[in-house]
Amino acid sequence: MVATIDSGYEGFLTIPTSVFEQLRLDELQQSSRTLVLANGEILTSKGTYATLRLPHLSVKLDGFVETYRGLDEIILGVQALSHFNAILDYCSRRVSLRTCP
Repeated sequence: MVATIDSGYEGFLTIPTSVFEQLRLDELQQSSRTLVLANGEILTSKGTYATLRLPHLSVKLDGFVETYRGLDEIILGVQALSHFNAILDYCSRRVSLRTCP
């Protein structure tokens, strides 16, 4: 799966509702949060704690995974990114993640 890296999103991980349900996260205890989007829109998300696994990096991270109606992409936020060295290579149009030393 491909995720959008969003350094303006202070959370851990946001996923579409369909993915949230496929992972059966909707069956766990839920919490609600209020989010303010970059365009100023305010909405309510629901979520739970889960583990993000990135096998190619040998990484397992626990964090709050949330969703809201209308979301159609996976968004990786600052709480997850704080564990990585993200390299943006504009010349080759690539982004790579490495675990922090």
